[in-house]
Amino acid sequence: MIFDDGYPAGSFGEWGKIDTVNWSLKAVKEMTDQERTAYQARIKSLKEEHDRQQAERWAKGAAESVKEWNAAVDVVDHPYLKLKQVDSIGLRQDKEGRLLVPVYDADENLQSLQRINADGAKRFLTGGKMSGGWYFIDGDPNKITICEGYATGVSIHQATGRTVYVGFNAGNLLPIAKIVKNRHPGTQIIVCCDNDQWTEGNPGLNKGREAAEAIGASVAVPIFKDISTKPTDFNDLMALEGPAEVRRQIMSATEKAQSNKLPPLTPGDTKIKGRLLSEPPPAEFIMSCRGYPFMKKGIVSLLVSAGGLGKTYLMLCLAMLLARGGRWGCFEAEKPLKTLVLCAEDDQEEVDRRLWTIGNGIFPENLHVASIAGKIGPLMKLDGENPVRSEYYTWLKDTIEAHKPLDVLFLDPLSRLYGLTENRNEHATAFITALESLTIGYGMNIMTSHHANKVSADQAKAKQGMARGASGFIDGCRLALGLTEISDDDATNYGIEGREQYFKLDKDDHNK
Repeated sequence: MIFDDGYPAGSFGEWGKIDTVNWSLKAVKEMTDQERTAYQARIKSLKEEHDRQQAERWAKGAAESVKEWNAAVDVVDHPYLKLKQVDSIGLRQDKEGRLLVPVYDADENLQSLQRINADGAKRFLTGGKMSGGWYFIDGDPNKITICEGYATGVSIHQATGRTVYVGFNAGNLLPIAKIVKNRHPGTQIIVCCDNDQWTEGNPGLNKGREAAEAIGASVAVPIFKDISTKPTDFNDLMALEGPAEVRRQIMSATEKAQSNKLPPLTPGDTKIKGRLLSEPPPAEFIMSCRGYPFMKKGIVSLLVSAGGLGKTYLMLCLAMLLARGGRWGCFEAEKPLKTLVLCAEDDQEEVDRRLWTIGNGIFPENLHVASIAGKIGPLMKLDGENPVRSEYYTWLKDTIEAHKPLDVLFLDPLSRLYGLTENRNEHATAFITALESLTIGYGMNIMTSHHANKVSADQAKAKQGMARGASGFIDGCRLALGLTEISDDDATNYGIEGREQYFKLDKDDHNK
C-alpha cells in the first residue's frame, strides 16, 4: 500500500502473515513543524480509511468463507493427510479437492479458510482475516496446547490426547495465545514450537517462546535424532520417531515446567525448630574491598553514575579482576570466576579498544565479552499494563545456558535492556525480579549499570534516590554503587591533588 500525495509513504507485508513494514521517504524528524502536522493529520486520515476498507474486506472474506464452507463436503480421503500420516478432524473438502481448515475468531465465528492442495501447498482465502485466527482440536480440557500447523496439531493430539489450538503460522502464535489464556484461565498451557533451525532467525522457535512468555506458558521444542531430512515440527517427529516420542518430549516439557513452579508452603516447610540445628556458615563474597566483604555471592547489583565518568570502563575492570582473581586497586577477588560481559551500548570495536587498554593484550581464560549493541531488544515489555519478560529475556537465558557454569554476568547499560517506563516502581521491580530469577536459577551474580539523576550527578552524592527514574531500581538490588566525581572538599579531606584524575565509589546507605 503506497501513498504519494506530497509525503510519499506506505506499508507492505505478505498475505496470510501478521507482520507489516511501514516506511516513509522523509523521516518525521527531518520535517518542519508545519510538514509534520500535515503529515500526521494525513496519516491519521489514511489509517482511518484503511481500517474502514480493511473491515469491509474482512467482513466480505468472512461471508465468502461461510458460503464456501457450507458448500464443502466431509473429507473421505486426501493425499495431504496420507503424506502427513494424520486424520481429518473436522475438516471439509471443496469441489476442487482442496482441504478446508476453518479459521475462527475469538468468538468462534468463521473469519477465513485455509486451503490445502494435494501437494501440501497452503493458501488462505483472499481478504479473510488471519490475525488472531485459530482452529480447535478438542481433547483433554485440562491440558491445552498451542502450535502452528494443522498436521502438527493433529500429531500432538493423537500422541497425547491434549486439546490443541492451531495458529497456522509463527506470527499468529502471540495473538492466539492471549485468546487461549482468556478461554482457559488457570489451565496448563504448552506452546509446541516449530524448530525452524534451517531458516534464518528460527522464527518458529523465537515466536513460540515469545507467545509462551506473554501468557506464562511452557515451551516444547522437537528434538530429532536424525536431521538429514531437515525436520522442523512435531509432525516430522511423529513420522520419524513415532507418537511415543512425541508424547515423551511433550510430557518432559510439562514435567520440567511443573518442577520449576513453587508449590504451596506447608508447616513442615516453614517450621524452624528441627530444621535450623546449627549456626549457618558465613555468607560467601566474591569480592572484597580493603579487606572487608564487598560483593555477596548470588545477588543483583547496580552501578550508577552520571554520563562520561567511566562506568563501562569500571565494569570491564571489575570483570577482568573477577575473571583472573587477585587484586586491582583496593579490590580483591579470592579466586578466578567465569565472567561474561554483554555491552548493549558500545560496538565491538570500542569494547575491544577498552579491553586492550585494561589488559594490555593479556586476558584471563575465564573472561568472555561481547557487544550486543543493536542486535537484541529489551528484556522486558508491556502486555497491556503488565510488565512481562520478552523473547530477548529468553535469548539471555539461552546465552547463559551456553556459558554454564557462569559465575558473574555484567549487563551494560540497564537503559538499553529495560523496555519499560523508568519512573514506575512496579516496572523497575519487575525488571530487577527478572534478573534475580537468573541469579537464583544459575547461582551467579549480575551487575548492571544505570545513569544517575541530575540532582545526584550535580551534587556528587550517592543516595537511595541517586538512580534516574524509579527508586525501585536501587530498592530491589542488594548492592548499589554510586560512581561520582571527587568534590573539592573530598580532595582536601583525602589529600588529593588533581582531583579530576580520581573518582569516588560510594555504597548506597539503603543497602548496607
